[in-house]
Amino acid sequence: MQLLGQLLTHLLVVRIIGVGADTDAYIAAQAVPSVLGAIVITALQSVWLPRLAVLSGDMVAWRHEQSIAQGQGGILGGGLLLLFGVTITWWLPLLYAGFTVQQQQTTIELCLVMLVGAGFNTQSALLTIALRARDRFVSAEWISLVGILFSIIAMYIALPIWGLAAAVWISLLRAIVVYLALMHLASWPPLSFIKGWFCNETWILMRPLLFGVSIYKTSSLVDRYWASQAPAGAITILSLAQTGMGALATILERAICMPITPILARHVAQSDYAGLRRAYRSGILRVTIVVVCFGVLLIVLKPMFVEVIATAFNIQAETATILWLMCLILMGYLHAAAAGAIVIQAFYAMGNTKTPVKIGFAGFLLSLGVKAIGYLWFGLLGLALGTTIYYSLNMLVMWIILESTINNKGRIQARSARNK
Repeated sequence: MQLLGQLLTHLLVVRIIGVGADTDAYIAAQAVPSVLGAIVITALQSVWLPRLAVLSGDMVAWRHEQSIAQGQGGILGGGLLLLFGVTITWWLPLLYAGFTVQQQQTTIELCLVMLVGAGFNTQSALLTIALRARDRFVSAEWISLVGILFSIIAMYIALPIWGLAAAVWISLLRAIVVYLALMHLASWPPLSFIKGWFCNETWILMRPLLFGVSIYKTSSLVDRYWASQAPAGAITILSLAQTGMGALATILERAICMPITPILARHVAQSDYAGLRRAYRSGILRVTIVVVCFGVLLIVLKPMFVEVIATAFNIQAETATILWLMCLILMGYLHAAAAGAIVIQAFYAMGNTKTPVKIGFAGFLLSLGVKAIGYLWFGLLGLALGTTIYYSLNMLVMWIILESTINNKGRIQARSARNK
């Protein structure tokens, strides 16, 4: 429902404002706040969820740990967002070199508001995992969903009157309201910046996560850089295709990858590497079947897809056709993103967190050249093709190394059994 709400938000903005320079500026303004927020949230959640879960039965200790987590989130998230906000006039013209001066100025104005909203979203994410640690899953998710629905209604009313400025201010207001509601549910933990600063254990744990996630998440900024040099509306079309495929990848990950994760861990704990191989291959097979079926439907139902998209977003049929083709090209990305999550979880189950980061770093460097060539030779569609190639190669390399690792562990186990 939340993913659908985010898609509806994009639909509203594009339908009311139209595909063009203004919506390009709006989409561009979202990129850096979204990337920074994702980096900080992923690192903080990975470290603090197990700590808070252990203390979920002790209300006083749970609230105390929340205080430290909130302080650390404020230092890390607030510090990064403030740094990028202060230096925005330096890096934004470089990131969106293809924008006109007016587009860059509009993007700066919108981005500054979004950076503030990202700060509240970071703190809200910490509150959400604190509530999850006490098995309060539904209440936290409902608050976020209600916030999204509120913003959709508000945007529907305000966008025709105040334009894109209304969209960013409504998003900020939603972030603040959701944060306050989650604070209430979490018993209003204070932000302890001093304790957060001196909590060395969590800082140490976050270092490799920050490095790995930073590489993975900044890939979208490369896409925005090249798309900014295409004709007006290019960033909007690319973002719509990536948002749709990204939502599908998230659904597949939640539906297939997450249920398999504990199974993988149990196989490793029992030293059952044959079972580990069967389990992760089964997950990849299921992802493959779903993606192939979706791809076939996309091809067969092309006329309907183009008509529905053209009507929903109030765009020309030619633009809708480009969007359809871009979604088709990104099917490889969809498969690699969902299936790759299963491979990564298999590495994590074996206690190996470094290999996926190393492969991701090498893949990111390769993607710079692949995306550049794709865009310079084939334009926006080449950029989508470069994304698919980058993710698919990453997935392939990780799969080969995983198979080799499992084979090695199996041989070691067999040799040990013979010696006994």
